[in-house]
Amino acid sequence: MEFQELQTELYCIKCEENEMHVLTYLNQRLYKARCEGCGHELFISPDPRKVLYDEFLQRIVTKPERISRELKENPRRIVTLPYRVISKPYRMYKEMQGLRQFIAQGKSRNGSKIS
Repeated sequence: MEFQELQTELYCIKCEENEMHVLTYLNQRLYKARCEGCGHELFISPDPRKVLYDEFLQRIVTKPERISRELKENPRRIVTLPYRVISKPYRMYKEMQGLRQFIAQGKSRNGSKIS
């Protein structure tokens, strides 16, 4: 899960003025915009949990194909394969913890809820 924040000047519907906004991207998709002037947050993604789980599932399903392609392109990568196979469950567990924390964080916001 990758967060990226950018600042830009946009028109705020609450302030009714051009103000600096922080745009938050989640996995290269616009997730929310927050006005620096009044703090108003606008959540863009209707269901970020579904988007994240769909991306996660897609990565799991396509993993064998990606490994095969990687080994065809560079056969020497087979040396790192045992380590990657052993460490993958732990890396997936850590990523799922991050997803759960993100969802729990959204549920604790007042007024704005991630469904």
